[in-house]
Order: sequence, then C-alpha cells, then structure tokens
Amino acid sequence: MEKLAALFIEWTCELCTKEAYFAELDRLFLENPEDVFLLELEMICSVEDYDVWSKPWRTLKERIDRALFEREIFITLGSFYDKYCITDSEYDEICARFKGDLESREEFFKETGKITLWQFCERCFELAGSLDIDRKLKKVLMSPHYTFEHMDRYAGELPQTDEEYIEEIRQTFRKTFDFYKEKK
Repeated sequence: MEKLAALFIEWTCELCTKEAYFAELDRLFLENPEDVFLLELEMICSVEDYDVWSKPWRTLKERIDRALFEREIFITLGSFYDKYCITDSEYDEICARFKGDLESREEFFKETGKITLWQFCERCFELAGSLDIDRKLKKVLMSPHYTFEHMDRYAGELPQTDEEYIEEIRQTFRKTFDFYKEKK
C-alpha cells in the first residue's frame, strides 16, 4: 500500500507515469480482490479530476506506515530519475535533432518523455511541499530547487555555469536513492 501511495503522490507531481501507478494498483487488487477500498480506486481509475481523488487519498494516507511510505517515495523517485532524467548535454543533443522545434522544456518532455535535472528538482520541490515527511528528507528534495532558482531566477533554465555544483546535486540524489534501495 505504501508503494501505491508513493506512486500516487508522485503521479500528481509528474514524477511517475500513470501506467506505473495503475500497474501497482492492479497488482494489489489482484492480491486482495475483496478489499473494497482497492475496488473503489479501480473504479475511478479513468478519472483524472483531483477532487474525485481527494477522498481516496485521505483514506490511503490513513492505511500506510509512514516510514515505509518515505522509503517507497525515494525508491520510486530513484527509478523515475534513472529512466527519465537526462544530462544537459543529452538535452542539447536531442534539441539539436529537433532543430529548434521544441520551444519549452514542457514541450520537450511531451515529445521525448525525458526531463532535465532542473525539471526533476522543480517537481521534487512540489512533491516535498505536498508531503508531511521527515524534515531531513524534505530538505533533500527541496534544496536543489532553491539553488537553481537563485542561480537563474529569470530564465527558468538549469544554469550551465556551475557543473561542479550540478554534479554534487546528482550525487546527492544518487546516494539518497541508493540508501533507500539498500534499506529494503
């Protein structure tokens, strides 16, 4: 149930695919077909209106172990990061192939399914703001966003000037994801 909760909240922040959330929901439902709550989630699976999801989310939060939930947040974020987050040089290469047809990073994501480190940090910031989790964990998710915002407040782009700091952020994420993966 903790993984389902993690995937749900990440899906709302675009840090998880809809398919990953529903695959976990289907798995749980097949293991527990008598669970009325899971049946309710299955029945509203085609609805993407947040108001419809708010009641089940409250119920889901009541049914989870907080420590396991926090661990699942970082395990599933790590999987998303590994699969979808790209370096700036990869971003530049892909943009060159599109010959400037991609006007924004959001358009880039829609077209390629990949996100930059800057976008990942921005979404982690949003995720952390919506969660009631340990302060240290919240700081891991939020601090890179503040730095990027300060370094390049107006352009909304990942600054190219401080590669050393960018690498430090990548290593911090990697260490955190690996720590929670190994903690199983």
